[in-house]
Amino acid sequence: MSICYILHSVFLRFLINLRKMYIDSGYGEGAPSGKGPNQGLIQAKGNEYLPRGSSYPKLSYFSKVILLKIS
Repeated sequence: MSICYILHSVFLRFLINLRKMYIDSGYGEGAPSGKGPNQGLIQAKGNEYLPRGSSYPKLSYFSKVILLKIS
């Protein structure tokens, strides 16, 4: 399996998940233009602003991120 195929597959899964979060969740744009969370407050306060079970129950979280170096 080529690295291009793997990256393409990962990217497609990302787009599917993005659609679920953005369109299917009903939040749409971030505040104040839409019903979604305020991006500035997310950057400033992080999980303090978006605790689990908050006003955005459909929001998902990353519990772990691993960066891989491809050489």
